[in-house]
Amino acid sequence: MEIKIQLVVIGASGILCVIIRQPWIICGILTVALLINLVISFIGEKRRKRKIDDLISKYCPNGVEYKCLGDVCDILDNQRKPISKANRESGEFPYYGANGIQDWVSGYLFDGTFLLVGEDGSVINADKSPVLNWATGKIWVNNHAHVLAENADVALLRYVYFALSCVDVSDIVRGVPPKLNQQNLRGIKIPLPPLSVQQEIVRILDGFSELEAELEAELEAR
Repeated sequence: MEIKIQLVVIGASGILCVIIRQPWIICGILTVALLINLVISFIGEKRRKRKIDDLISKYCPNGVEYKCLGDVCDILDNQRKPISKANRESGEFPYYGANGIQDWVSGYLFDGTFLLVGEDGSVINADKSPVLNWATGKIWVNNHAHVLAENADVALLRYVYFALSCVDVSDIVRGVPPKLNQQNLRGIKIPLPPLSVQQEIVRILDGFSELEAELEAELEAR
């Protein structure tokens, strides 16, 4: 039986993607799954953190200023509104909570592109980064997630997403259940390179994210 193996090096970072184009018996399928998991692990959050640091060092060798989150984006928490499950009318619009979509409702509060940050309950990941959700279009957000919008003159919201995903928030998440209040959220500092550098970082890291999604889809399909 002929086995076709394709090795693809992706980008200057030298990610090695191994694609085995042959329907194997179960041990072969497990081997492919292992390879995919290894690549996903390689391009995961820890690698992304190092990549952000590397890119900032490359494009801004003299360093960059760190700014508080409250100064680089708009926080729209005062526009949120919770709806009890009993009072929700089923519909086409996603209803977001701390850790993502909780339901679908007939109305919406926001229309655009937003970064949602868990406020209480599910607010911190295993790697100590905040729970983030990228939301676009018409959405409803309850009072368990902070709503961040872009301040285009200062920072790209997508850059804020990548930068914030690398922050350790374990020392500012408090209480039971865990809570990341707005005051502490506003005080989180992220590196802020020029907008042109932010655009390049977003372009590169979105490429990582797309590859990761494709590999996860391939893994789920097996």
